[in-house]
Amino acid sequence: VRDGRDVAASLLERDWRHPQTGQAFDHVRDPLAALTYWARLAGAGLRAEAEIGPQRCLRVRYEDLVQRPKRTLKALFAFMELEMPRDVFEFHRRSLDLVGTERDSEALLSKPLTRNRVGRAPAPLKARAHSISQISSLLAQLGYPPSPRRITQM
Repeated sequence: VRDGRDVAASLLERDWRHPQTGQAFDHVRDPLAALTYWARLAGAGLRAEAEIGPQRCLRVRYEDLVQRPKRTLKALFAFMELEMPRDVFEFHRRSLDLVGTERDSEALLSKPLTRNRVGRAPAPLKARAHSISQISSLLAQLGYPPSPRRITQM
C-alpha cells in the first residue's frame, strides 16, 4: 500500500488516456477523482486481505520499502519462504519488458529506490483528502497520519 495522497499526486502527473477516445482519464486530471480511484483500489485490497487472511497475505507499505528496504524485503522474502536474491537492490540495472503496460513510470522503474516520493503530495491535496470522510478514514485505517512528515534523506 501507499499513502493515497502521494498516489493521487503521482496520478495527476500522468497522461493516461482512453485508447478509443483519446480523452484523459478523470483520475489523472482531477484531484478528487485521483483520491477516489486510490480509495477504490485500496478498499478492494483491504477486502481481499481480510478474505485471504494474515497467513497468506502480507501488507507491505511503500514507505517502509523505501525507508527500510533491507528489513522490509527480508520480511517479505521470509513470508514467502524464499531466499532473498543478493542482487535484489539492483533491479534498476535490468532491462524491463513493459510490453502492453503504461510507459509513464518506466523512468522511475529504472532508478534505485528513493525516499523523495514519500510525503510529496501538495498541501491542498492533503487538505482535500482529509475533508472527505471515506478517504480520511481509509488513510487512518492504513496507518497514515493526517500530515505525514516529508522524508528528505536516503
